[in-house]
Amino acid sequence: MIDFLKTISDEQRLRIINLVDLKKLCVCDLESTLKIKQSTLSSHLSKLRKVNVIDFEKDGKWIYYFLNDNLDIDFKKIISIILNNFRKTDIAKNDINNLEKLNSGCKQKKNIIVICTSNSCRSQITEAIIRNYSDSKVFSAGLNPKPTVNENIKKFLAKKFPDLKFFPKHIDNFKDDYFDYAIFVCKDAYNSSKYSVNAKNILFWDIEDIDNDNVTESEINNVYNKLLNKVKKELLK
Repeated sequence: MIDFLKTISDEQRLRIINLVDLKKLCVCDLESTLKIKQSTLSSHLSKLRKVNVIDFEKDGKWIYYFLNDNLDIDFKKIISIILNNFRKTDIAKNDINNLEKLNSGCKQKKNIIVICTSNSCRSQITEAIIRNYSDSKVFSAGLNPKPTVNENIKKFLAKKFPDLKFFPKHIDNFKDDYFDYAIFVCKDAYNSSKYSVNAKNILFWDIEDIDNDNVTESEINNVYNKLLNKVKKELLK
């Protein structure tokens, strides 16, 4: 009971519950409607599944979430009472209005994840390049992410892509998501996790590791150009 109440008390998770109670929704539709980053959204969905509030089903490569019909009846009553009151708020009304206007983008844009060990260097560069050169939905993540992106890498990317933000994410944030492409830019991550990612296509780009405090702008630019060529030849062809 305590875990259940703690989970549904979060405002963003309550917004998710509100929408999946109305219809089955994929992550792309929830992200577009709620304006929540996919990594954050995936974390919320995982927590809601853990207490059995929501369930999911697969339709081909897409995963759709909905309120769990097998939820304990007392918990269902609690959610019903909460939703009846929550839907009177401007936040809930706005979410429902946005959902009604939404044209699902799931089948229009490719979902791509770029994976390495620390998510502080090569995967961050690759994510930034793909974001800039395509309309794909792209994320980067690490098996053991560092607390922050390499400072020299961050400064380099900030000059090229001033509108983008760069921060490490853990691969577990995306464990329930499906991707058209999973791109590994680290041999260790590829060898240990290539079979555990839910993706149609698995790519491995063997790029040297430059994640150190003394990396120069010239070295970063060299890796950037190698990754840019990879993106253009293998993703934008």
